[in-house]
Amino acid sequence: DDTEFSAESKDYPAIFDHVIGTIRDDVLATSRPAQLREMAQTKPSRSGRGKGRTGPHPQIDAMSDAQKAALGLVGETVAYAWLKRHYPDVFSPASWVSSYRESIGEPPGDDSLGYDFKISLKATTLYFEVKATSGSDMRFELGESEVTKAVACARTRRDDYRVIFITQASNAAARSLHILHNPLD
Repeated sequence: DDTEFSAESKDYPAIFDHVIGTIRDDVLATSRPAQLREMAQTKPSRSGRGKGRTGPHPQIDAMSDAQKAALGLVGETVAYAWLKRHYPDVFSPASWVSSYRESIGEPPGDDSLGYDFKISLKATTLYFEVKATSGSDMRFELGESEVTKAVACARTRRDDYRVIFITQASNAAARSLHILHNPLD
């Protein structure tokens, strides 16, 4: 958005406020889940960690850990606003369970759960994992705890695991939100 922020966690509240103020209504209106398709197998890059790296996520791989973490906050902030809009009767700041919740003054969260948000409905509990990218790459990876939770929720009626995938997260004009069903179901 042509606005500079420090990627340090002490500046997360400012990032949260900026992102909330720049989310387009069409992004928040997204409601239909996108369809997943199987990707072709890719071979690991042989170019190492040098300038010409062509690994699975060269744009994200070029970021520092602090920048990656700040991008994660941007994605979860968009997801926060989306969930608040689509589940107004049950969503609260307590629904945000990851450590980024501290950016809005909530107690520390837990990043080992395999999901970032939990929405309890009458008959179903929804678990949302958020993935964000700074570009338009439509690939993401699930970590071990995320795979474990997705598998535990697969083929059950009581627990539903979903992914909220934000592309071009750091550019409000181009940002896009995709709701994905459990990729392991």
